[in-house]
Amino acid sequence: QAVLNLRTCDAKSVLAEIEEFGLKRQWIKVAGGEKAAVVDTVIAARKPRSVLEYGVYVGYTAMRMALRMAEWGGKVTSLEMDPVHACITRNIALLVGLEDNMVVQIGHSDDAVPILHEQRHSFDMVFMDQRSTRFHTDLWTLEELGMLQPSCVVVADNVLKPGAPRWLWHITRGQNYSSEVVSVREFGSAETEDWMTVTFVPGGGSGRTFVPPEPPGMAALTAKADRMRFRTVAKCMGDTRKELEDFNKELTHALAAMGIRKTKLVTTVYEGQQATSRVREVLDEAVWT
Repeated sequence: QAVLNLRTCDAKSVLAEIEEFGLKRQWIKVAGGEKAAVVDTVIAARKPRSVLEYGVYVGYTAMRMALRMAEWGGKVTSLEMDPVHACITRNIALLVGLEDNMVVQIGHSDDAVPILHEQRHSFDMVFMDQRSTRFHTDLWTLEELGMLQPSCVVVADNVLKPGAPRWLWHITRGQNYSSEVVSVREFGSAETEDWMTVTFVPGGGSGRTFVPPEPPGMAALTAKADRMRFRTVAKCMGDTRKELEDFNKELTHALAAMGIRKTKLVTTVYEGQQATSRVREVLDEAVWT
C-alpha cells in the first residue's frame, strides 16, 4: 500500500520507500544499507547477465539488481515458495517497468531449480537469502546440474545471523573456491553484526566441488543456528536480539577456532541525511574483480 501511494513509481523511488518503511514503520527483512553495498559492489564489478536469487520476499534485492543490470540487458530469476510474496514482486516489477528484467519462479528450490534446468537456464551470479543451513546443499545441486557458468560468483546473506556454519566451512575449505567473508551491520539494526560471503566457484559443468570432512561440533552449531532462525521468524527482531547477540558471539568464537574469520567489512559515512557505504579492503582487492 505504501508503494501504491507514491507519486512517482520508478524503481529508485520504490526502493527508497521499502527502506523507509523498514526503518521507520515496521522492521522488514531486506538486504538494505550495508548489505546492499556488498551486492552493488559485486554487480558493478562483475556485470552479470543472469542472476539466480533464492528467496525474493518483497522483491527489494531483485529490483535493486535488475535496475542496475538493465543497463546491459541482464535478468534476475528469483525462487519463492510464498505465492503472496511472488505476487507482490511480480506486480512491483510491472509497476516500475522491470518485468523483462526480473521474473519469479514459484516453488521450493528442490522443485523450482529442476524446472529451470529443464529450460536450460545457467547463471553467472547467485544470491542466496533462503534458509542459511541449506546454502551448501543448494550450491551442490547447481554444480551437479551444471547450471553455473565459469567463474560464477555466489553471494550469501545471513551467514552470521542466524548463521550458516556449514556453509562457511564449505566455501572456505572447498577445492577451487575463492571466498571473502564480509562483516556488515544488519539493516534497521545498526548494533547487530551479520556476515555476508562472496564466493567464486569453478562452474562450467565441473560438478560438485570436493570439501574436506567437517570438524567436530559442526552439526551441533548448525542445529543451533536453525533453532535461532525459527525463533526470529516466529518473533519480531526486538524479542530475539539478545539471544541472537549471544549466539553470534558463540558462533564467532567457534568459527575462529576452525580458522574462519571475517576478511572484509563495510563502513558507512554519514553526511547530513545521506549515508554512503563502502566495502573496506582487509585483504586482497583483486578477489572482487
